[in-house]
Amino acid sequence: MLRAFIMIFIVSIFVREVRAEEFGCELVWRGYPFTVVRNGDGNEIAYTMSSANSRWELQPFGYHTTAVIECAHCEAGAVIRAHVWLTGIKKRLDDQSVSRDIVDPAFIPWFLTSYARARPIGKAHSVRFSNFVGWRRHFEALQEDGRRSHDIVVALASDDCGSISIRLETSPSEADRSIADAVDELLEAIQITSRVTTARRETRDSSSPEMDFGQFRQWVARNEGVGSTQR
Repeated sequence: MLRAFIMIFIVSIFVREVRAEEFGCELVWRGYPFTVVRNGDGNEIAYTMSSANSRWELQPFGYHTTAVIECAHCEAGAVIRAHVWLTGIKKRLDDQSVSRDIVDPAFIPWFLTSYARARPIGKAHSVRFSNFVGWRRHFEALQEDGRRSHDIVVALASDDCGSISIRLETSPSEADRSIADAVDELLEAIQITSRVTTARRETRDSSSPEMDFGQFRQWVARNEGVGSTQR
């Protein structure tokens, strides 16, 4: 009986440590094109997203996503658009994460193209956005009649505390290699800059984390010199 109790106690400690490691970062503020999270030490990390390629323009999309990035000058019919979410890391990522992240057709948000089912194309591949490392995978979206209406590329990546989730939609790429090249170009354009703030200068109601970019820049200016910046 004592041995069983000791084993249960050890397992409970291990579970708590794993959960603390996986869920130690929480969302503080968010807006376009940034998010601020707090790590387990109480430090705040501000992540800002940008595009390194002028062909791919970053735009706000209300409170639904951190940003949307698309080609404003691509050929008609060659639709390539990505919705991006920046937030705190919630769990470890592996090559199966991108498959689990595909939205159930019954719960597709209004701003994503509907489909009946998504079928993977090939295997998951590693991907990197600045210091964020993770996985990407390509899917074909099928309608009820079996028609391939569009393609989906899902990319998930994280660093020690932040995570990025990208949902990219394109025209079917099976007959046009240039679409696949454009997808690679879009993903390569995404950059994330991080700033660590080691002292909390002000408080904010976490139940209402939305703020605009002007407020975010003021927050950065007030905390200038408190932490380091990484790209």
